[in-house]
Amino acid sequence: MSKKSKKFDATAEGSNEQNPATDATGEAKASPFTPKNPALYLVDQFGNQFKFTHFPLPKKAAVKGEITVDGTPVSFQVTSNKGFTTETTVINYSWMTLPSGATGYIAHDYNREPEANIGFTVHEGKTERKDPARVPKDDVVGAQRVEKFKTTMSTRKAAVEPTPA
Repeated sequence: MSKKSKKFDATAEGSNEQNPATDATGEAKASPFTPKNPALYLVDQFGNQFKFTHFPLPKKAAVKGEITVDGTPVSFQVTSNKGFTTETTVINYSWMTLPSGATGYIAHDYNREPEANIGFTVHEGKTERKDPARVPKDDVVGAQRVEKFKTTMSTRKAAVEPTPA
């Protein structure tokens, strides 16, 4: 008898192992593939779809105005990647807190300035529209951006990790 069938027979004959998807209390455990936040996308009043990327709001961006999300007024901030790309491939990002409390951003098309007083609806799942690709101004600027990100993340990680006793 092969190993595979022996294993199947042992578990099928009523072994007293617990289901690995539940803990001792019988509650379902989060699998390593369960996302922390559900995939969301926004659809504007014109029918355009935007992937909502969960992320904390930026600290230095000024409030640009208000939009409505599912009928609720929401203030939004705008950032862009104009320092890291050519003039023809600038991506503007609208940052917001959804009525559900989720924070994050949507990426607009190249050189598209976000407007206030636009209505959006929230939908679960993935959008058909892909976010525009980031195009580095040149190899040096792209590499500097990546290094700056790595430095920032290592600093944050060091601040969060407890020191060994």
